[in-house]
Amino acid sequence: MQSRPEKSAIRNPQSEMKTIVIGGQARDIGKTTVAAGIIAALPEFNWTAIKITGFGPEETARYGNGFQLQEEHGAEQPTDSSRFLQASARRAFWLRVPFGKLGEAMPAFCRATAGAENLIVESNSILEFVEPDLYLVAVDSARSEFKQTARRFLDRADAFVEVSSFKFQVPSLAEPGTWNSELGTWNPSKPVFLLDQERRVTKELADFIRASLEGRR
Repeated sequence: MQSRPEKSAIRNPQSEMKTIVIGGQARDIGKTTVAAGIIAALPEFNWTAIKITGFGPEETARYGNGFQLQEEHGAEQPTDSSRFLQASARRAFWLRVPFGKLGEAMPAFCRATAGAENLIVESNSILEFVEPDLYLVAVDSARSEFKQTARRFLDRADAFVEVSSFKFQVPSLAEPGTWNSELGTWNPSKPVFLLDQERRVTKELADFIRASLEGRR
């Protein structure tokens, strides 16, 4: 079982800021859709949002050798992180970092998010450094791949969000820690929420998030 960090890099016990981390079963699974949907469904939380993109050596020509952290200023920009502004986030950032180097970017991450009312982070790897108030994992029952970072932190998930057009069915024989080509590693004791037909966050998911965060004040 993955142990939880002793101290979060961004949690201040004197602060009322709440943090949600949105992870995903695989790349391009719909994490941004889930994160933006939460921001739109719960605008009263005045979110600061940050998307973290890891990249390998083959992408250094595009992203450079070190990390890059940029704040989005235009909701019309053609980036995933600009969708956070479109959804009503107060501030939005995009952090691009070489695989395995996220720790080097954490001081910049902390400076950028200092003073946020509430924070939503799109990443699995951030859980190496952050103890969030809520960790949601986007899954697609129509896809078979399940990346290593998602497997590593799966036991810390508070709930799953099914993003496919197929209604998610939890099989009666599913066991924690097992791999299934349809479902991935699965813990059937955690709640599962569907997106609506427009791929928006449902009232049930919004109510779950609100109750979870307010219960931890």
